[in-house]
Amino acid sequence: MDAIKWQLLPVSEFHTIYAQWDDLNQSTLNQAVLSALFVQSLINTFAKQPLYILCKYESGCLTFAGIFEQLSNFRWAIFQTSQGPLGAILSKSNTLNRRLFAEINQQLPGTQLLFDLTQLDSAWFEQSEDVECLPYITTGSLKVPEDFDAYFASLSKNTRQNINKAKNRLNREGVTIELSIVTKPEQIKTYITHYGELESKGWKSSLGTAVNVDNEQGTFYVDMMTSFAEQGLAQIWCYKFNDDIVAVDLCIVHGDTVTILKTTFDESFARYSPALLMKVDAYKAMSEQGKIKRIEYYGKVRDWHRRLTCDERALFHVTWAKNQALYRSLNWLKNKISKSTSD
Repeated sequence: MDAIKWQLLPVSEFHTIYAQWDDLNQSTLNQAVLSALFVQSLINTFAKQPLYILCKYESGCLTFAGIFEQLSNFRWAIFQTSQGPLGAILSKSNTLNRRLFAEINQQLPGTQLLFDLTQLDSAWFEQSEDVECLPYITTGSLKVPEDFDAYFASLSKNTRQNINKAKNRLNREGVTIELSIVTKPEQIKTYITHYGELESKGWKSSLGTAVNVDNEQGTFYVDMMTSFAEQGLAQIWCYKFNDDIVAVDLCIVHGDTVTILKTTFDESFARYSPALLMKVDAYKAMSEQGKIKRIEYYGKVRDWHRRLTCDERALFHVTWAKNQALYRSLNWLKNKISKSTSD
């Protein structure tokens, strides 16, 4: 038996490497959004064109796995959807260099001149100098405080005052605040419906990007989160002012980490910052329970992340070109022309 073996599978065969994919995720980045359960949900909903799983085995162990799609006759990319915070790729090696790309190039069908690997997490992958690395966003995470009172006291004076003022105002107005953390599979669709109703009241409605249980995006979240809930790994944070639902977050659990996938709030209550209040109360609940140690955001770092403190890191893209020097020269020329035109 060869020490190194490559295998190319249609994406419909993902179930055959399900356990191995999870083992590789656990030994590398170890994130919910790269778990086999999450990736299978993405495949079930969004795999509209032929996709291929490329696997590398060393001494019988899976050490590289990626789901690829062909963008053109000469260009391939990692499978990426807007609902997936990271590209569908795992590698035992944290270096994505030209040697690895040359191996990938030999395994995929046809002639490849360009590969795009998108939304890679610098928590695991290094940015190699011999391929083109492009910044995507800065994301963040929060270590759940063991002592919530000490954590709250460490926030800026302005942040503490704004949170306390909002809660005091609600108290004076006789508003009852309630945080619910929904985990039961049979409740998932109902609360994603609530999520969609809030999102549809806001700016996403005009763009047509709001979650709706009857559209493709809504179907994905219902199916994916129900699957997670069946394993005790889904949380929907729901915040109420009296009987009004004013904020909802969709979250999944992996080990001792919660990942916030989606967040929305009722903009008519914006003066109270309900989404911020909900997160503070949820962080307090997790601190007291002691089971969750980390919160992953995976969205672009916003002002509210920094107000509640977060550890920041980069997500980035990689483009490999068969002729890297020519690719960089063409990009340089393209940027120069674009700059001169804008000037």
